[in-house]
Amino acid sequence: VPGLYVVYVNQMGHGSSSPLTAPIVFSEAVPEVIELVDGLKIDKFYTCGHSCGGVYAMQIAAAHPDRVIGCAVISSPGCLQHPSVSKKELKEIDKIGSAAIGSPGCWGSFVRSMLSGCYYYPDKTKDFGFAGHSAGGYGYYKSKATGGAPKAMESDHYFVSKMLDAELNGANSKNGLVHEMAGVYSANGWSYDIADIKCKSFLYVETEGEVPQSYMELNQRLIPGSELLVWEAHGHVSIAMEFAGIVGALVQGKSFPGDYGAKGC
Repeated sequence: VPGLYVVYVNQMGHGSSSPLTAPIVFSEAVPEVIELVDGLKIDKFYTCGHSCGGVYAMQIAAAHPDRVIGCAVISSPGCLQHPSVSKKELKEIDKIGSAAIGSPGCWGSFVRSMLSGCYYYPDKTKDFGFAGHSAGGYGYYKSKATGGAPKAMESDHYFVSKMLDAELNGANSKNGLVHEMAGVYSANGWSYDIADIKCKSFLYVETEGEVPQSYMELNQRLIPGSELLVWEAHGHVSIAMEFAGIVGALVQGKSFPGDYGAKGC
């Protein structure tokens, strides 16, 4: 992003980071990110994250309202276990049943067993193809509307470098995705109340992807003064490719309309 110092942090349990051995707890994960920021002698900063990275962005902003200047969240899980959400509301918001991953008993065990092995492939020199997962790999990105990639590939010749290379290594362990999802969708993972976020926040969600709009509407309700943009003709993959525009607008204190059109909410 021209004129900006951008620090990319590996998703925990991916890339060159250590494998996850237990569900993510943000009271542990956030200090690790802050340790990096402090090591780089950065005082105040912006946070931005896509998908599960969006939860990191929100949790860091909530934990350090005195340091985070602005926050952008791209197609992220919702804070389903917030104390203000009733059981009835949870059923209406959680349209795809994500909260089940943290549930005890047979149903929770079944969901966790289904995720075991996903996004993990031992040979790190090849496209891991989201092993055991029907929605993943090059073919999925190239052809499926839920990935949002067909239009993105037509308009951006660097699509392969941006997306496939970024995700080539996948998770570092067979249960990496299980631990990741258990952290972002359970009551134990979210350590900081996003209602405590003080900075200007912009939330983005696609219309053709995997994250229900209701998740981001919940986050908007919880984060004071936040702005939600729903992007048409985008999927969970292609929306991430708008990162540069989102961050560029974030530091100017405004939302980014995107390439395929958007409607504010």
